[in-house]
Amino acid sequence: FVMVLFATNDVTIEFESIAKNGGMTGREQHISQTRSFFAQVEYMCSCERTYRFTFTIYPMVVMARLFKSFDAQPRLAVVTRTMVLAASDLAHFFIVFLSVYCCMAVNSILLFGQHVEDFATWDRAFISCFLLTFGSWEWEEMKKVGILSAALWLWVFVLVISVLLLNMLLAILMDAYEMAKSGSTDARTLCAQTAEIIRSHRAVRRGRRVRLADIWAAFFLEFGDEKEMLESTEPMSAESILERVPGMKLDQAMKTLARAKEVEEARALVPYTQDDVKGAVDRIDSRTKLVREDVKKIRRIMEMYDKGARESSSQEGDEPQAFMVEVVHNAAMPLAGRVEILLHEQGRTFSERHRRLAVRQDDSIACAQDAKAALQRLQASSNDAIKGLKQQLILQQRQAAKQRQELLRGGLSTWATCAGPTVAPQHRMSG
Repeated sequence: FVMVLFATNDVTIEFESIAKNGGMTGREQHISQTRSFFAQVEYMCSCERTYRFTFTIYPMVVMARLFKSFDAQPRLAVVTRTMVLAASDLAHFFIVFLSVYCCMAVNSILLFGQHVEDFATWDRAFISCFLLTFGSWEWEEMKKVGILSAALWLWVFVLVISVLLLNMLLAILMDAYEMAKSGSTDARTLCAQTAEIIRSHRAVRRGRRVRLADIWAAFFLEFGDEKEMLESTEPMSAESILERVPGMKLDQAMKTLARAKEVEEARALVPYTQDDVKGAVDRIDSRTKLVREDVKKIRRIMEMYDKGARESSSQEGDEPQAFMVEVVHNAAMPLAGRVEILLHEQGRTFSERHRRLAVRQDDSIACAQDAKAALQRLQASSNDAIKGLKQQLILQQRQAAKQRQELLRGGLSTWATCAGPTVAPQHRMSG
């Protein structure tokens, strides 16, 4: 912007100078001023093009920020996770792709450069081959070098670049997409998350919930250091959260604690990929081969001994039998060692899984105890509320009974007042 501003100012000054001089200067001086003016105008246009080009960077930055924002929603983060998972394969693929592409571009310059303007230079050939990749070519111009030569080059280019390499690129992306999609199958949709945000906002406005930012601020106020707070190993419970965060309800504390536990377990969970399956199968295959070789060795020794025993005489006594036992023992010892190692590894794996199950069971018991305590407190609060309601109902019944009595008394007094003058004249008439 500054460069455009200064260039525009120089053009204005130069134009004012030409306008002031008018036709009073000589021809040579006028031509010199005109050339200087147009040079300034050209420089101003160049600065303006550069200025407009810098504006194209801003939408790219906004797009990158959008991808970062999409990563907060599991369903929207599938695209970014796909690119991350496929990054390694894409890097190796583009090495091959660019090598083949550059070779085909150089080949197009050698074949079409003298007859087709679009292939005359390296940059034009590079762009023209890119357009060819997506099916845009000028066959009438290309066949000037010969129909057979142009058709052969075009067939090779389409088969290698468009059919083979581009489909491999799609296969890499689809494989990574399947892995990213499988990790977000049970994730919440954007509509469900939006509805939850709206409900949380309403609950915060009504005072039934506390914002996560307020919870973070309460813990940060206690620790004073973010790194120390995140590295803390202090066990958390619903009661400890209620003590630290003012205004927080018990149900929100329990839900927040359960959600944090789910996130931590999901983060610590290592996905079992196809590579892990292949590694386990390869290890099983190698151990099976070793066992098969040992069994074959024992079989050969047994066959050799059996053959030698039949040929030997029976006068040798128990020496062949002792020799057989020793040979079988020596051959079976390595197999026993390998079996022992295998059983030890399997036992260690089982023990580790058992330990994890025990830890999860302890956590479940702790959560159940917390829930029991919460239910007991809720039951006590309910009992107190019921007692209060009963007392209030008794008071209301008493007040209603008093009102009915007062109404009855008022009705009797009114009836007595109205009935008195009616009886008195009858008494006087009888007298």
